[in-house]
Amino acid sequence: MLTAKQEQFVKNIIDGMSQADAYRSAYPNQRMSDKTVWETASKLMTNPKVVARLNELRSQMMTSSIMSARERLELLSRIAKGEA
Repeated sequence: MLTAKQEQFVKNIIDGMSQADAYRSAYPNQRMSDKTVWETASKLMTNPKVVARLNELRSQMMTSSIMSARERLELLSRIAKGEA
Protein backbone atom coordinates (compact mmCIF):
# COMPACT_ATOMS: atom_id res chain seq x y z
CA MET A 1 0.00 0.00 0.00
CA LEU A 2 1.35 3.38 -1.00
CA THR A 3 1.25 6.48 1.11
CA ALA A 4 -0.99 9.29 -0.11
CA LYS A 5 2.07 11.22 -1.30
CA GLN A 6 3.49 8.22 -3.14
CA GLU A 7 0.13 7.66 -4.83
CA GLN A 8 0.05 11.32 -5.89
CA PHE A 9 3.60 11.01 -7.21
CA VAL A 10 2.56 8.02 -9.33
CA LYS A 11 -0.54 9.82 -10.64
CA ASN A 12 1.62 12.81 -11.54
CA ILE A 13 3.95 10.54 -13.52
CA ILE A 14 0.95 9.00 -15.30
CA ASP A 15 -0.25 12.53 -16.13
CA GLY A 16 3.05 13.16 -17.92
CA MET A 17 5.03 15.13 -15.36
CA SER A 18 8.77 14.65 -15.09
CA GLN A 19 9.95 12.75 -12.04
CA ALA A 20 11.21 15.95 -10.42
CA ASP A 21 7.98 17.87 -11.07
CA ALA A 22 5.91 14.90 -9.90
CA TYR A 23 7.92 14.79 -6.69
CA ARG A 24 7.65 18.54 -6.09
CA SER A 25 3.88 18.39 -6.61
CA ALA A 26 3.38 15.38 -4.34
CA TYR A 27 5.73 16.67 -1.63
CA PRO A 28 5.16 20.45 -1.87
CA ASN A 29 6.64 21.65 1.42
CA GLN A 30 10.08 20.16 0.97
CA ARG A 31 12.94 22.63 0.83
CA MET A 32 15.40 20.76 -1.33
CA SER A 33 17.89 21.69 -3.98
CA ASP A 34 17.15 20.58 -7.52
CA LYS A 35 19.84 17.93 -7.22
CA THR A 36 18.26 16.49 -4.09
CA VAL A 37 14.79 16.51 -5.67
CA TRP A 38 16.12 14.64 -8.72
CA GLU A 39 17.91 12.08 -6.54
CA THR A 40 14.91 11.56 -4.25
CA ALA A 41 12.48 11.25 -7.15
CA SER A 42 14.80 8.76 -8.81
CA LYS A 43 14.97 6.68 -5.64
CA LEU A 44 11.18 6.79 -5.37
CA MET A 45 10.94 5.42 -8.90
CA THR A 46 12.89 2.34 -7.79
CA ASN A 47 10.56 1.62 -4.86
CA PRO A 48 8.94 -1.75 -5.68
CA LYS A 49 5.51 -0.59 -4.50
CA VAL A 50 5.70 2.57 -6.60
CA VAL A 51 6.85 0.61 -9.64
CA ALA A 52 4.03 -1.92 -9.20
CA ARG A 53 1.39 0.81 -8.93
CA LEU A 54 2.81 2.65 -11.91
CA ASN A 55 2.70 -0.54 -13.98
CA GLU A 56 -0.85 -1.21 -12.79
CA LEU A 57 -2.07 2.24 -13.87
CA ARG A 58 -0.22 2.06 -17.19
CA SER A 59 -1.79 -1.32 -17.85
CA GLN A 60 -5.26 0.05 -17.11
CA MET A 61 -4.62 2.96 -19.47
CA MET A 62 -3.51 0.66 -22.24
CA THR A 63 -6.43 -1.72 -22.02
CA SER A 64 -8.97 1.06 -21.96
CA SER A 65 -7.44 3.02 -24.81
CA ILE A 66 -6.54 0.30 -27.31
CA MET A 67 -9.17 -0.84 -29.76
CA SER A 68 -10.01 -4.49 -29.92
CA ALA A 69 -9.66 -6.31 -33.25
CA ARG A 70 -13.44 -6.27 -33.62
CA GLU A 71 -13.60 -2.50 -33.00
CA ARG A 72 -10.89 -1.91 -35.62
CA LEU A 73 -12.74 -4.03 -38.18
CA GLU A 74 -16.01 -2.24 -37.48
CA LEU A 75 -14.34 1.16 -37.84
CA LEU A 76 -12.60 0.17 -41.06
CA SER A 77 -15.89 -1.17 -42.42
CA ARG A 78 -17.66 2.13 -41.64
CA ILE A 79 -14.84 4.07 -43.30
CA ALA A 80 -14.96 1.85 -46.37
CA LYS A 81 -18.71 2.34 -46.60
CA GLY A 82 -18.33 6.10 -46.25
CA GLU A 83 -20.20 6.16 -42.93
CA ALA A 84 -17.36 7.49 -40.79
